[in-house]
Amino acid sequence: MGTTAKRRARLGRTEVIAGALALLDEVGLEALTMRRLASSLGVQAGTLYWHFADKQDLQDAMAEEIASGVLVPELKGSWQDQLAELSRRLLAALTRHRDGARILVETIKPGPNLLSVSERFLRILRDAGFQKGPAMSAAGVASNFVVGFAVDLEALEAAKRRGGVMASFRSIKERIDPAEYPLIAEVDEKMVAKMIGARDIRARFDFGLQVILRGLEHSIAPRPARRRARSK
Repeated sequence: MGTTAKRRARLGRTEVIAGALALLDEVGLEALTMRRLASSLGVQAGTLYWHFADKQDLQDAMAEEIASGVLVPELKGSWQDQLAELSRRLLAALTRHRDGARILVETIKPGPNLLSVSERFLRILRDAGFQKGPAMSAAGVASNFVVGFAVDLEALEAAKRRGGVMASFRSIKERIDPAEYPLIAEVDEKMVAKMIGARDIRARFDFGLQVILRGLEHSIAPRPARRRARSK
């Protein structure tokens, strides 16, 4: 058996996914192709099609891997605590890999891991007292906030790779008219540096979560009380 054949024989689906995520971190989603992945794994491109029909099929599997472990350990506490913790875990999972949020957004066939995360969002809210329709809307608000925040963080990282956030900020400051945009003009480099720091990013995420939670607390429609059975 030749070297390539031996490599293909021991190259499992798990190894391909791990290799794809490693390459994703290195080059980003746009540059991640089946041919480039095969080259990084030391096999022919056709080898990957034993496991995945196409790049979209591979991306769906990558999304599943990204979502693995989000529900471990078991969520505890009030529904607010559980929803906040689940949101933080999902953000951590999406930002663990470059373009992680985009991988999730572009998923066509979610697997057990992603479906379980969605189910848990809904279960937390249904147990809190939301009816089916409002629970779906509330879960969408919470999960969309997480994904949107992750996308913003990815854009921030992309800006850093292009030469720095401060350079972009200075360019904006040079072009705006302070008389027309006085509040934007008040922002200085020190404020921007603080805003993109890890501590402030966490604070902004938690602030957004609290806004959502406080709004949801005032949106729960009380469940109708069950009528007591009449004694015969």
